[in-house]
Amino acid sequence: MLALLAGLALAACGGPDPEEEMAAIEEVAIGYGESEGAAACDFLSASALDQLGGESGCMREFESVPAAEFDVLEVTVEEETGAATVKNVESEMDVDLEFVKEDEEWKISSFPGLDQIAPPAGEAPTDELLAPPGEGGLAPPGPEAPPPAGGTQTTP
Repeated sequence: MLALLAGLALAACGGPDPEEEMAAIEEVAIGYGESEGAAACDFLSASALDQLGGESGCMREFESVPAAEFDVLEVTVEEETGAATVKNVESEMDVDLEFVKEDEEWKISSFPGLDQIAPPAGEAPTDELLAPPGEGGLAPPGPEAPPPAGGTQTTP
C-alpha cells in the first residue's frame, strides 16, 4: 500500500522539475569549462570517454587544456538528454554541448570535434586533430585553445 501511495505521489509531481534539470546542466557546463586539463574528463559521459579511447585517451587529449570561463546562453532538456549553448568569455566563441543523464547525473555526451577525434570505423583521425591543444588539436575552447570544429564565431 505504501509503495502504491509513493508511486501516485511521484506521478502527481510529473517527475523531475525541468528548471532543476536545466540548472544541473548549466552547472556541469560551467564546471567543464572551469576544469584544468584532464579534470574535464570527469564531466564526460561513458560514450564520450569511449570515443576518446577511455579514461587514458581522454586524459591525453585534455592534459594541457587551460580552464575557460563559460557563459551559458541556452539550455534545453528532454527527459534523459539535454543541450546547452555556451559562450567562451575570452574567445567569444559559441559552443554547443550535448548531455545525457547517467546514474542520475548529467554528463557531456558530445562537444564540437568529438566525432573527429574518434572518427567512424575505417577512417583515421587527421594529424591536426591529434595535435596537442594550443597547436591545432581539439580542446574545450580556452585562452590558448583553437576554435572548436563546428563552433560559430561571434563579433562583439
